[in-house]
Amino acid sequence: MQFILVIPAITIVVFIGFLPIFTAFSDAVIINGTPSLLNFHYILQDQGFMYSLKISLVWALFNTLLSLSLGFLIAHHLNRARRWRLIYLALLVPWGLPVYIGVPIWRAIVHGGGGTSILNLIGIDINLLTDPVASFLAALFVSVWFSLPLTVFVLWGSMATVQTSLVDAAKIDGGSLSTEAFSIYLPMMKPALITMFTINFIKFLKEFTVVFLMTDGGPPLVSGFTKRSIIGATTTLDIFIYDIFTGRSSTGIASAYSVLTLLLVAFVMILWFLSSRVELNAHLLIILVVAAQTTLGGYTGLVFGGLYLLAVWKRGLFKYILIGDILVSLLLSLFNGFLRGFNAATIISLMVFLILRREREGAAVVKSGDRALKLLTGIVLAGVLIASVLPLLVLVWISLSGLSTTYIDSFLPRYFTLDNFVRVVGEEGIISTLLNTLFVSLVTGLAVPLLTFQLALALRKIKNSLSDIAIVILNTVGVIGGMHTLVPLYSIFRTMGMIDSYFPVVLVYISHAIPFSVFTIRTYLESVPESLEDQAKIDGVGPVAFGFRILLPLSRPVLTTSFIVAFLGAWNGFLAPLLFLLSDSKYTMGVKLYTYVGSLGSGNPQWNLFGAAATINLLVMGVIFYTFRGYLGKTPLSENYE
Repeated sequence: MQFILVIPAITIVVFIGFLPIFTAFSDAVIINGTPSLLNFHYILQDQGFMYSLKISLVWALFNTLLSLSLGFLIAHHLNRARRWRLIYLALLVPWGLPVYIGVPIWRAIVHGGGGTSILNLIGIDINLLTDPVASFLAALFVSVWFSLPLTVFVLWGSMATVQTSLVDAAKIDGGSLSTEAFSIYLPMMKPALITMFTINFIKFLKEFTVVFLMTDGGPPLVSGFTKRSIIGATTTLDIFIYDIFTGRSSTGIASAYSVLTLLLVAFVMILWFLSSRVELNAHLLIILVVAAQTTLGGYTGLVFGGLYLLAVWKRGLFKYILIGDILVSLLLSLFNGFLRGFNAATIISLMVFLILRREREGAAVVKSGDRALKLLTGIVLAGVLIASVLPLLVLVWISLSGLSTTYIDSFLPRYFTLDNFVRVVGEEGIISTLLNTLFVSLVTGLAVPLLTFQLALALRKIKNSLSDIAIVILNTVGVIGGMHTLVPLYSIFRTMGMIDSYFPVVLVYISHAIPFSVFTIRTYLESVPESLEDQAKIDGVGPVAFGFRILLPLSRPVLTTSFIVAFLGAWNGFLAPLLFLLSDSKYTMGVKLYTYVGSLGSGNPQWNLFGAAATINLLVMGVIFYTFRGYLGKTPLSENYE
């Protein structure tokens, strides 16, 4: 009976998580019913994919390094500060603001209308349509802004595990603030930092929504024109696949690109798994570097692949080979241009080097640099505060403007009006869109705890090692997904005749929420005393009845947490509705708001209507979160539970 109850959740995970992978391989290698590699041959004849790969790797590296560096500084401040509530609230803004609202607002701030924006007031003129460097950096800033809260909270929690006696001893010995940060916390947090590095790298490697809404691939690069592709400053892999997918009626080529992207993501995930092991397998990591160099590095990679192979026998050479690898990549990029000269495998080599640094014992004691550290931390904190307040102010301003403009030159709009709210409610049908979003979110939110409770209950009963493996598999499904898996999934649902329906959207959202829900519910169920189950057996209560009659009522708060997380995840979703919903009458809020401002090159954005609709959306979200706030963090076994 219990096995039957876990089948629906497992089916969704397999259908959404694994079936698209097999479909992508099938669509890529089978042409007109015959196995063929013509799609891959087509790809190899053009440099578009490799150029996009280089941009993706650089994008992921810069994002990861910036988010970790800034996150460490902020977490260190929060860990020491007595008054941290203001910074904490400021971090909640990018954490709670939907991407489909936050990114267009930042686009309005940075780019405005063809380079005419609020930044002109301080003498900064940025045109994302014509400046590739500005386009990349602007998208990078917004991406880091959205990822910073989670990074800070994880590192802050990791710092809390460091023994305060070590910090006190350093102070007694005359240690400075820099000593505390870089000689105590940084070495002690190496495992957490490396884990965050690899997880963030994978997330940024397959990022789509921020890049799509901010720059839509960016202005074309001079060397980005190939036989079949036009590569822009921010044409990451998933943006590239989306362009191929929307520009072709056949999914074979897009599936082939998806397969190659899946292989890359899987490769980086292998690095993640190896980095999380208690004992690092240095030889295997170096061999993976050699494989990356020989497959991605071209002629330069063949040379350095052989050099890295020497490090298998003498590991101390790795550092010096990496320095040479970086220098050669920079020189070739300088003379031949980034797209043609840069060695993509250099970033993989750098990742492995950072992972191997985890084994290094001890660290140099830093005693100087307090002033620089305090100054840098102050600048970062001030930037966080400004970057959290400014988007909200701009959103309110444009929602009250009678003109569709992003140029703010007065405290209140010159043509102040509330008609925008009247129009989006009366003419634009925003209430209908809210109901669509509410329907999708409610179905997702209700389905997730119902589907995952029995699965979590089953994992509670099996051995810890098998249970942990199941959790890892579920997390893998969540990590590996992206545009490269949604394209073959689109092919599956098109065959089933379910495009332009809510069914695929809801299934995607449920599959995304299952890993967190299972982990959270299982963790709670493991805290239930075994004596409770023993007493139930004595009273003649069977396993199924014990689960439904005793554990289910006790789990109400954690199930509510699962509901609200799944609900908000569906409400904030953008990518799945963008792909699967075609009718305006079925749009959810994310796609509806996108229709007002479009992509970067859209000719007639309606910023005032966007502002009004986005404000209404945030107010509704605020009411929902306020309604359920009391359930977060409480269980029937908690002392403060009422």
